[in-house]
Amino acid sequence: MASPMMVAGFGKPAVKSGGGAAAATRRVQRWLSDPEAGAAAGVETCTWAADAGGILKVEEVECDVPGCAPIETVLYFLAQGRNQFVKVLKPIAEVTAQEISGALGELRRLVDGGGDGGGD
Repeated sequence: MASPMMVAGFGKPAVKSGGGAAAATRRVQRWLSDPEAGAAAGVETCTWAADAGGILKVEEVECDVPGCAPIETVLYFLAQGRNQFVKVLKPIAEVTAQEISGALGELRRLVDGGGDGGGD
């Protein structure tokens, strides 16, 4: 299986967004992993990832590629030979539950074979 570091090779962990990133990352991870927290926020329960043989990961990364957002939030689906990712083009502390829901929908479409996206 490709390592998460290979999947995240387009960016590096963000350090410029301040101390709120760790708390915001935990908040988004809770939405993804805890059905009650996800439902309260309006985020789909992510049992589909485990059912598809993978895991979900979220992190904030810096992007130094010209034209991209300087700090992005990336959601990954990691499974042997089927890694995919989608981006929300803002720091994780600014990401809303609605944006996470949209990103998860896109990620699920990619995992289910519904389009081209990031991956291995």
